[in-house]
Amino acid sequence: MAHTQASSASPTLAFLTLVLSLLSLARTVRSALPPLGDINTLFVLGDSYSATGFNPSKGYDQWAQSPDTFGSGRSWSMFIANSTRVPSALYDRTFSLAEGGTPLSPDRSWPNFPKDGVKAEVDRFAEYFVNASTEGKGARPVWTGDRTLFVIWFGVNDFEIAGKMGNLALPVTDGTFDRLREQVTRLYDLGARNFLFPTLSQFHRTPTIRAQSTPDFDAPSEYEAVYLRWNAKLKETVADFPLTLPDANVQVWDAWSWFGQMLDNAEAFGFKNSSTWCSAYSHLKWNYADVPDQDKPECGLSEYFWTDAAHPTYAVHEYLADSLIETLSNPQDTLVIEFNPMRLLNPEKRLSRRMSALSLRDGTSPSHHQHLPRHSRRMRRVPKRWDVSWTAVDPDTVGEA
Repeated sequence: MAHTQASSASPTLAFLTLVLSLLSLARTVRSALPPLGDINTLFVLGDSYSATGFNPSKGYDQWAQSPDTFGSGRSWSMFIANSTRVPSALYDRTFSLAEGGTPLSPDRSWPNFPKDGVKAEVDRFAEYFVNASTEGKGARPVWTGDRTLFVIWFGVNDFEIAGKMGNLALPVTDGTFDRLREQVTRLYDLGARNFLFPTLSQFHRTPTIRAQSTPDFDAPSEYEAVYLRWNAKLKETVADFPLTLPDANVQVWDAWSWFGQMLDNAEAFGFKNSSTWCSAYSHLKWNYADVPDQDKPECGLSEYFWTDAAHPTYAVHEYLADSLIETLSNPQDTLVIEFNPMRLLNPEKRLSRRMSALSLRDGTSPSHHQHLPRHSRRMRRVPKRWDVSWTAVDPDTVGEA
């Protein structure tokens, strides 16, 4: 009898083993994102680290609108759009729907933070880039799933709100990633096929988190622990997308390691200060200034990693853009793709950055970051709009992610 039971159980066990093996195989089946050279449209969803101030209700030309960035200069997607190392179409077809303070979860809200999380940004995308007319004056851009990339980068504000609610671990214990699945599926149903999900940066190393420490609370360590849990859940969630979204290309970009390398080697990248920020800039808002340093000789902002207590300067955004261009131009067939920014350092670029900073201090250069290439046709457009303008903002908003 025992022998009979064992024999009957064997096929069942073999079947279960086969199913588990197939599921495991399915989780590893993924397609690398198409090379950046094949992309002609870029959409960005996220928070202040990706915000540009673009508002599709005012039209589809981001360069004609007043910017609203958080790095005292151009955001990373603006640097990408203006690079000669990407398809020229991206200059006019890079759209950031990101808004400062936005959490991922639509269920997470707090006074002065945007409501509805990623859902609100997908709503805007659907309204202006799917349902809007493609004919007549103000027609929306026509895009196709195979040549369009969606970058979805959230997380910091979920923890900011959770901390205010007294439960820092909430974003990794509630249904936050179910909300991500819902909205990515919604984008897929609207035609999206290529998705890049950056991990959380090392936000625990920002001045704002370090300032929260007390004798009884090691803020950087506490936040680091929950951020790492978030990144693990993000990778797990993204790994499952191919099971439910056929022909979707999904990858995770390791922003955590990237920011770690940048901060660990800040001086090598030209940042003399990576622990605090320049108070001459922290209460000001940039408005299409190609030379944001020129009015503040007491401290060159390009030498600072942080523009305020929570946000990296535009100089960091430029390195971020360069790194993403290098990464996406050379596809990696792995779930998690990464790029060591140290590869960007070469004598020519270091000299260019240093000479640029010196010329700005002397008032002899009309533009910043001379090593950033631009399309020749863009040089005719940009100077008409990128004038220097600084306006005061509410100091209470400084440091909001």
